[in-house]
Amino acid sequence: MKPTIINEIFEHYRKEVASWLNDLHALIKDIEDRSLAEVVNDILLHVNEPFLFVVVGEIKAGKSSFINALLDTDICRVDPAPCTDTIQQIVFADQQTETIINPHHRKIGLPASVLRHVSIVDTPGTNTVIEHHHEITERYIPNSGLVLFVFPAKNPHTRTAWDLLDYVSEQWRKIVVFVLQQADLATENELRINMAKVREYAEARGIQAPVIFAVSAKWEEEKNPKSGFDPVRTYIRETVTGGRHLYLKLSTTLASGEQALRRVYDALKVEQARLEADRGVAERIRQVLETGKKNSERDIEQFVDILCGRYDRIGLEIRSDFEEGLSVAALYRRAVSGAFNRKKSVTAWLEELQSRFENRLAEALMQEVGERSLQFMETIQDTAGRIDEVLGQSLTFPIGKKRKGLWNEKRAELVTEIRRRIDALAAKDLFHETLVANPADMPSRLMSGGAFTLLGALLLTTHVGFLDITGGILTGFGLIMTGAVLVAKRGKIIREFSGAIQQGRDQFRDRLIQALSERFLHLHTEISESVKPFLTHIEAQERHQAELMARGEALQQRMQLLSQQINNDMEAG
Repeated sequence: MKPTIINEIFEHYRKEVASWLNDLHALIKDIEDRSLAEVVNDILLHVNEPFLFVVVGEIKAGKSSFINALLDTDICRVDPAPCTDTIQQIVFADQQTETIINPHHRKIGLPASVLRHVSIVDTPGTNTVIEHHHEITERYIPNSGLVLFVFPAKNPHTRTAWDLLDYVSEQWRKIVVFVLQQADLATENELRINMAKVREYAEARGIQAPVIFAVSAKWEEEKNPKSGFDPVRTYIRETVTGGRHLYLKLSTTLASGEQALRRVYDALKVEQARLEADRGVAERIRQVLETGKKNSERDIEQFVDILCGRYDRIGLEIRSDFEEGLSVAALYRRAVSGAFNRKKSVTAWLEELQSRFENRLAEALMQEVGERSLQFMETIQDTAGRIDEVLGQSLTFPIGKKRKGLWNEKRAELVTEIRRRIDALAAKDLFHETLVANPADMPSRLMSGGAFTLLGALLLTTHVGFLDITGGILTGFGLIMTGAVLVAKRGKIIREFSGAIQQGRDQFRDRLIQALSERFLHLHTEISESVKPFLTHIEAQERHQAELMARGEALQQRMQLLSQQINNDMEAG
């Protein structure tokens, strides 16, 4: 089988290293470290670059035929009247393209698979190259894998070719190979003498043990084993496209990638520390919310107990007045007087008793509201303030260097929005909202005061409903207020009256708790909903962080295995 210039094992490793670098680059992009992504991208571009071969020589030295024979494909035109002043780089492209870089330099793209592995710089003639030597010596030779000086086998003495070698720095002369092309036109004696002269010229220019080949593109095309191309391909495969130094280069590339991966781990550790701190923030927020809600529930319970105590005292007073007015004499007196003046009737007495009950209860309610309602808003504001404090501390997180990345910007946006919403809730003028929403429920004497707190507004809008519970207590009693019935049923009437007051108390308590809970516990729900995106994002980030760490660990394992395989093959070679 004809040897090729491509070392398939090396190409396999190069693809594996490139794939590994691709995955590493994707991971780095996901942690949003742009500078590190650029570093890895440069490494990736370098490892994916095809080997660059620079071919120089005189016109009619047979360079194009040599290139076609070496690569076993027609990528260079063998023109009987070749262009004498243009350097062309031949690269892989999906379809044939031509790009003019400058008047003396162009790039040719060809769909030849071999060009995926090698790129050729073909020079038309050393006379022209001497005039524009910087195109070769500065742009290509420093990045080339091999420079091939091609001479006619019968005449390797062309001065311009050797003058070009003088422009090649000492550093890059070690990658030069000399080729005597068209060996089929020279005798064995001429080849022997001319190879000796090439060695002499090269050594005179500081090249020790120069590598020299004699080849015939014509014989290679004719499949003549004496063409000399097999030794050239073997040399290139063993020293350029798959030599030990290239395996070492792949190992070095992996080592550079490992350094980048370590930086990824460092970044992930910083973010993990941030995330753990945020988890602490989330837990403190949950505790603040739970404590705030319990405090509001405590405030409601205490306030309702106080109001129910006032209710009980007022109820006892009203019951005492009721019992006192429930004598036979008092009832008959009101019955007789009521015949002439309704305001002195039993019905008027009961209505006055009812009104007195409501007014006393309303006065007690408003007195307690004025004294204690501030505590409710202080509890809400304290909850909001504590959450704001916790969030403020999270924004000045001290771990690691400040940088953009992962979800830091999103996190800051969430925190800022939460603080804005909580501030708005804590400062909410619910008293004003209640007045506007329920003006008909507000007696004008109360609306004109303007000094009522949030709780006062709440209770004023609903106190009619609370007090209506007692409204029916006395209504039915007028129907049974006769002497005979009173004598027989007075004790039962008083017991039923007391029971009605107690029943009204229970309903009063239930409605009061419901109204207060709906309003104040709803505020806590709104605060919780404001914080929810932050907490949800932490949970999502935890999952994302775990996925990033798993990808990093998989890359580490792949890198170690690949590095071991490359080192083993390098040592075996």
